[in-house]
Amino acid sequence: MMNLKRELPLIIIVLIPFIYLGYIWSALPETVPTHWNYKGEIDDWGSKNSLILITFLLSAVTYILFTIIPLIDPKKRIQTMGNKYHN
Repeated sequence: MMNLKRELPLIIIVLIPFIYLGYIWSALPETVPTHWNYKGEIDDWGSKNSLILITFLLSAVTYILFTIIPLIDPKKRIQTMGNKYHN
């Protein structure tokens, strides 16, 4: 079961990019760069609506990974941390 007191700061951090995107939304052009090559040159463009999906995927995947990783700890190293992890 999720401990809301522990998860709330993480959820707020996940929401910050959405809040910022909402704040600058009207100033964005309709077409925005979505990918850069290794030289730093733009090599893909998309609509500004694609930023919503990119922001969601990056935030959601990161949050899910950090939630699941302790459950699949193959060497059970988290248990050796004592209460450091669970507090």
